[in-house]
Amino acid sequence: MSLNTAVSFFTVFHTIARVLVGEPQVTEVPPELLPATPESTRSQIVPARSLTEFWFATPDSPGAIALGMAEGTRTIDGVRTSAWYQHVDPGNARVNVGTFSSQNTNLSPDLADAAELERIRKQLEAFARDYPYLSPLEYLSAADLSIQARGAFPAFGDHLEAVKQSDVRQPPADVVIEARVRSFYNPESGELEAGGFGNDEAALRRDQMRRTLELQRKIHRVEKYSPDSLEIANSTR
Repeated sequence: MSLNTAVSFFTVFHTIARVLVGEPQVTEVPPELLPATPESTRSQIVPARSLTEFWFATPDSPGAIALGMAEGTRTIDGVRTSAWYQHVDPGNARVNVGTFSSQNTNLSPDLADAAELERIRKQLEAFARDYPYLSPLEYLSAADLSIQARGAFPAFGDHLEAVKQSDVRQPPADVVIEARVRSFYNPESGELEAGGFGNDEAALRRDQMRRTLELQRKIHRVEKYSPDSLEIANSTR
């Protein structure tokens, strides 16, 4: 019996044994999708489609829930809050629906989620190809900015790279927050364009911190309950 055959036999036997004794089966996550340490932040290119399939396969995937937490439409466990059904945007007073606070009120919350998710997935796959070395927090922050401020989203990647290079000792959350804030500045005029926050950088920064910490909470939950490695979508590598 070859070594590979022996290993495969042992893996199958071990899995059957776990099921027979009633051991809980844990959904596992690839290590490259877990929060990166400063040493490993730029250690591996993760396939763009792998990222979207794990984090944004459905409106109930971990990334979608994380964005909903930042929007106040979902709890960390994925439960839909009252804001999911409908709420008024504090920035422009328009009615929002669904996980991602869609302002297309012609759609039900469920249909709005499906439409927004398709857009988010396409944007993120392109973003991950342009910026291949991403930690989960950086990746989810790009997704979150794409729903909070579509005008700021295109600048986020370059600002993220610039902030990371300026001080490699900065905590990951601080890097993301600073890059998000910088993305709201008009590159030509140099003026802050954050009307929903009265163009007040302090107010904007507090909100970006709040949203970033919500994303980080979900990432930590994934890391805690899915600590082992599982290969996904390797065919796209």
